[in-house]
Amino acid sequence: MKVFLSFLFSFCLISQIFAQEVKIKGINYILDSRNNTASISENKSGSVEGNFIIPSTVKKKKIVYTVTSINSRAFYDCDKLISIVIPNTVNFIGSEAFFNCKKMTSINIPQGVSSIENSTFSNCLGLANIELPESIKSIGAEAFYMCNSLKTINIPEKVESIGHSAFSECNSLTNFSFPKNIEKIENHTFFNCTNLNSIVIADNITHIGHSAFSNCSSLGSITFSNNLLSVGDEVFSNCINLNSITIPDNVASIGQKSFYNCTKLSAIKLPDSLISIGSGAFFGCSSLHSIMIPKSVTTIGEEAFGNCNNLLSISFPEEMTSIAKNTFSNCTKLSSVEMSDNIQSIGENAFSSCSMLSTIVFPNNLISIGNESFLNCNSLKNLFFSDKLVSIGERSFSGCTGLESVVLPNSVVSVGKQAFIGCKSLEFVVYQNISISLAKDAFKGCPKLNKDDIKYDETYASSNNVKIPSKEDKKSSKKKMAMEIDVDKNIPETNKKNEHTFAVIIANEDYVTESDVPFAANDGKMVREYFQKTLGLPSNNIIYQENATLNSMRKAIKDLSNISLAYSGNINIIFYYAGHGIPDESNRESFLLPVDGYGSDITTGYSLTALYQTLGEMNAKTVTVLLDACFSGSKRDGAMIASSRGIAMSAKPGTPVGNMVVFSASSNDETAHQYEEMNHGLFTYFLLKKVQETDGSLNLGDLSEYIRENVMQKSAVVNKKSQTPTFIGSPEVNSDWKKWTWK
Repeated sequence: MKVFLSFLFSFCLISQIFAQEVKIKGINYILDSRNNTASISENKSGSVEGNFIIPSTVKKKKIVYTVTSINSRAFYDCDKLISIVIPNTVNFIGSEAFFNCKKMTSINIPQGVSSIENSTFSNCLGLANIELPESIKSIGAEAFYMCNSLKTINIPEKVESIGHSAFSECNSLTNFSFPKNIEKIENHTFFNCTNLNSIVIADNITHIGHSAFSNCSSLGSITFSNNLLSVGDEVFSNCINLNSITIPDNVASIGQKSFYNCTKLSAIKLPDSLISIGSGAFFGCSSLHSIMIPKSVTTIGEEAFGNCNNLLSISFPEEMTSIAKNTFSNCTKLSSVEMSDNIQSIGENAFSSCSMLSTIVFPNNLISIGNESFLNCNSLKNLFFSDKLVSIGERSFSGCTGLESVVLPNSVVSVGKQAFIGCKSLEFVVYQNISISLAKDAFKGCPKLNKDDIKYDETYASSNNVKIPSKEDKKSSKKKMAMEIDVDKNIPETNKKNEHTFAVIIANEDYVTESDVPFAANDGKMVREYFQKTLGLPSNNIIYQENATLNSMRKAIKDLSNISLAYSGNINIIFYYAGHGIPDESNRESFLLPVDGYGSDITTGYSLTALYQTLGEMNAKTVTVLLDACFSGSKRDGAMIASSRGIAMSAKPGTPVGNMVVFSASSNDETAHQYEEMNHGLFTYFLLKKVQETDGSLNLGDLSEYIRENVMQKSAVVNKKSQTPTFIGSPEVNSDWKKWTWK
């Protein structure tokens, strides 16, 4: 040990003898007398300014030293440095050498430098162009991180590695080509490069890392390497302009959220080599109409196709044995599902809010159906299960308002709490197992289902001697045909696209445990029509939810938040809600009530305060909130919500946040009435009427005055009750919102 310490001491002493740190013309150098070389060492923050030329040699005590290297952090945080010229004698530049040189616009890298080290040019906000010499073989992690002005960069062919986050946040970079020696794209390499529009991936690349192209919102196309083996997590998440993609053969896995919220992705081809699709892989791909799942796939993760609200059909490969939770939740146009017989379990919320799903053939080997798996699938009519099914989870078919009949085979031993709650058309149930455990409230809220309509018949499946009764003749509808309602026809149309305005529309009419909200669905549909046709919003810019659950509402807001993030807040937001509102009786705060909520339990609602806070934090240019709801505990017809305490309350309206204005249908203790003659809420009718009359060319000040005057007058005449719409801008916008326009 003594020998080692003696050697170490001697080495340090020799190093000090041959290397000395000096300052020459204001710049710190380390001089090495063994080979007469000089290295630029760390200089004080901000000490080097303007246009600086590094000399090729420096002289000390008549000895000439050749400048060969720029050490780590040499010019760290020299935020007044504009340009720098590096002599050809330099063959090494250390990590963070120019970190945070925010004003530096140009620099040359000499031939002979073989690597760009970690964070060398990180946060050089003004660096627009840089030429890399052919001698470069590697680019380190975060080497050009947040070089916001960097538009193009040519990568030399000898480069063999590019570190993680190397070009992350370079949001002026438009295109990039990988050299042939690169085998892997590391994590976050191009994260948030919002102007990157094309990528060519060399054939040697076998793996793309986590979030490599996440938030590249301008990326429209990408050419993959033929040797690609895997696509990592969140690789293309929020690439909102990516429209089509072909995954090459040999790829075995697609990572979690790989194509999350790629809202324009309409076509994708998956290879026969694919084995697994990660959780949320295609979540929010709202333009995706169809997708062929290869036979080789054995696993599809949670939420893999959630919120793909234009997906029409899906077929499961034979090798799959389970469907994960939320896999197809809120796929509102999904009408056809083909399951393989090997599937044994369907997870929670797997098909929740698939409102167009009318028929489904359950697999022969299906054993369990998870909680809320078909929640609010209101087009389902008849259910016939396989004879191996054992359990049906809680709220599995809750809110399936079109469901007419259910046959439970002998194998079913349990039906969970509220499994069929709110199935308002359900008239007939047959079960074959005398020992079946039926939750007491399994069929709660099924007004057409009497005790006598729930029958035990062990021979039903074989003899079919119990026949499903036909539905009673419906009473003539009190609703007028759409052609008779003036705002539902002759909708003005514009040729201009309102690409930077995004809307969330939630229309809650059919409540599971509470009374329905008349005409709310028609309100939502017509608001969507006007937003698209008159205001020019593309269909993909509208997140539309009819009869939304609490989870669905949360997802809608989260999706909107992701969009705002992808656009860096450069958007306008419109949030529309029609449905029940409820007050918190303890503090009078207001909540939106999802269709699966309870009027007596505010924990099942969506807080207005939380909604305003979330929307405000998106930093959008403008946020307009339209609420055709009241928060006093009453319904559109003036009666009280069944589970409220029976008296109207004066609820707190909440305070708008950020660049926000809130239009509310009524004052705190009033009812937001319906306009039965016109099949709309009173507030929504006059909102649409004014947009119709002006072709949408109006400011919000004029719109608010029109709504207030007409709603107050019509309510007094038709409903014999007062209804006073309110309009509140946030402290930040004060009354400036009155000048805002929607087109």
